[in-house]
This record gives sequence, C-alpha cells and structure tokens, in this order.
Amino acid sequence: LYQWSMMTAPKLKSGFTLVGGRLGLITLSHTYIPHGFAAALSREERYLNQIVNEELDDQHTFAAGAELRLGPITVRAGSGYTNAFQQGQGAQWRRSLGISLQSEGHTFFMSWSQLRQSTQYYPFSATYTEALAITRQRSMLSIGSTWKF
Repeated sequence: LYQWSMMTAPKLKSGFTLVGGRLGLITLSHTYIPHGFAAALSREERYLNQIVNEELDDQHTFAAGAELRLGPITVRAGSGYTNAFQQGQGAQWRRSLGISLQSEGHTFFMSWSQLRQSTQYYPFSATYTEALAITRQRSMLSIGSTWKF
C-alpha cells in the first residue's frame, strides 16, 4: 500500500463591498496564497518541498467589480490581476463586461470575459536560453435567458 500526504498552502481572502442601495455596488478583493507553506509530509516525497520552494512564489490576486442597476437594466464590469507566482509564467489578467434585461419573471443576459497570460518556453535549448514568449488569451461570450414558471 502506497500512501503520501501533502499540506497545501492556505488561501487567505479579504474584500470590501460598498452597496449603493438599489443603484448598484462596488467590490474590491484580495486573495493571498503563501505557497511556501505547502509541504510534502511523507518521507518519500520530501524532495517535492524544494521544488515547490524554487518554482512557486507567494500568489496575490487583486480583483474589482461593479454593478449598476438602471431600472430593468443591469450593467456589470470586473477586472482581476494575479502576479507572476509560477516560474516561467507571467502575470494573469482578467476582465469582463455584462448586461442583463429583466421583465416580469424573465431575464435576458449577455456577458463577455477574457483571460490573458504570457509564458516563456524553451523549445530549442537544453541550457534554457533563447526563450520563446507565448501569450495565451481566452475570450468567452455568454448569452442566455432565465424565467420563472
């Protein structure tokens, strides 16, 4: 029987929301993950501790979002940033926009979101020189409808 155990890093979250009554709200948040706390506890996997310490830095994610309600129309927007905490990976940026229209138990919504991150890759070098920079971008458009019955 092979067993191993690992203690993962804690995820510490904080946030602040300012509510403007029926008009809307603004939210700010921060998430902190100290990857240095992660540790392999089993005797056979303790070599992973050094790899985690070398490959991962502390992770910070900052996000902001807002919602504006104008009668039956609601407009939403948000943005987020995560620092470059993993070796070879750049910072990650997120942004989103959305709108919804509500009428008598029926809601129509449309939203767009995008995630963008750069990375370094060494395809032609065993000595880790001449990095190839790659930017990964993913966008998503969502359209839908909900209703009460």
